[in-house]
Amino acid sequence: MRNVKLFLDGVITAPASTGALLTPYLSLQGAPGNPHWAPSASRGPDVYFPAPVLRTLVIEAAKAGFEPHMHVDGDRAVHEGLDAIEALRKQFPGHEIRAALAHNEIVDPKDFPRYAPLDAIPVLSMQWEKPAPDTIDNGRDYLGPARFKYMEPAGVLAAAGARIAYGSDWPVDPLNEWFALKVGITRANAPDAGPQYAGRLSEDSGLTRSQVLRAITMNSSYELHQDTKTGSLEVGKLADFIILDRNLFEIPAEQIADVKVLTTVVGGRVVYQAAASVVSD
Repeated sequence: MRNVKLFLDGVITAPASTGALLTPYLSLQGAPGNPHWAPSASRGPDVYFPAPVLRTLVIEAAKAGFEPHMHVDGDRAVHEGLDAIEALRKQFPGHEIRAALAHNEIVDPKDFPRYAPLDAIPVLSMQWEKPAPDTIDNGRDYLGPARFKYMEPAGVLAAAGARIAYGSDWPVDPLNEWFALKVGITRANAPDAGPQYAGRLSEDSGLTRSQVLRAITMNSSYELHQDTKTGSLEVGKLADFIILDRNLFEIPAEQIADVKVLTTVVGGRVVYQAAASVVSD
């Protein structure tokens, strides 16, 4: 066990609106015949740990051998999480403390360039990076166009040099990693989601195929200090790998959601075999 999970805020989705934001959520105001969205009185709750407490907590946890894995949905929670990691780096310069920020759904553009020099790992649930009820119906208008522009900023974070890791958020979400990787690339929902959720989410460019695969392999292994054992096929590492029914780099990106595993190998031994495939040890 290496990680301590810290919740810094809740969720940005309305009507809960418990993500901690730097500026207020918007609310529907105006007369019935002339509605408009304007700033409300709420920025969400205060970050659950006051800044001095959070800094002390992550530093003392590190002294005890634990690394922070912080839930941050709103840009204020992200900002204070990065501040805590910055304090951690100053306290332990040169140490391999692999600090992570989970979700990062709304990030202040001023904080984009902070991730890489702090080696703050954004753990992204890529299945959220699509038009859907949470992002469109209960997200877009409540956040406003300036924030919605950067909603789920995976591509921006990657361009800024952040080491992105994939996090399924299971069991809150179904464990459907192929759909998540497809969304991470296309920023699009499934075709049967309905016309109201067609198209791409926000202005973010999304990730490349290589980037989503690295996020779910080497970068996730790195965060867990498993990168000398798993995450890539190299001499000296565990022979853990899967064989797929198609080449992810040759098919249309939309088909990645339909990928099937033919064979699973753990420690050099076949532990799962689809009925139609035959692979020897």
